[in-house]
Amino acid sequence: MIYEEVAPEDRTQLYISPMLGKPDPTKQPVLDLLINEDYAATALLASGCDVNYINEELADSIGAKKKAMPFPWTVYLHNIPIKWTVELKFQSNGITFFRTCHVIPGLIIDVILGFEMFAEYGQLIDLENKAFNGLPMYNT
Repeated sequence: MIYEEVAPEDRTQLYISPMLGKPDPTKQPVLDLLINEDYAATALLASGCDVNYINEELADSIGAKKKAMPFPWTVYLHNIPIKWTVELKFQSNGITFFRTCHVIPGLIIDVILGFEMFAEYGQLIDLENKAFNGLPMYNT
């Protein structure tokens, strides 16, 4: 899925709209598994999207502290409210990084990381060999 951000004229809400069709590898690099110290999460890097998302059930299960957003977002077409953010620390193959993630109830993918992650750590991501920082992305 590729996510497209559109700010309406009044700028009171942002809409996240999934595009239809198959992924385009030239526009949507996919990081299949991002290995945490004790948790492997499915992750997607949507080019041009600098927002990160986490499944609400996962956020609750790891005890992440939710912070209310100044105004809610809505997932376009599905009318799913996004009201919270959490600050997360990821550790993957010797690299530690911090991200603010928007909490989405019922998100099928556990974690979606935006383009900012790819821009910052792109030199460490080997999509062809499915490796991050020289080590496999899969928790095998």
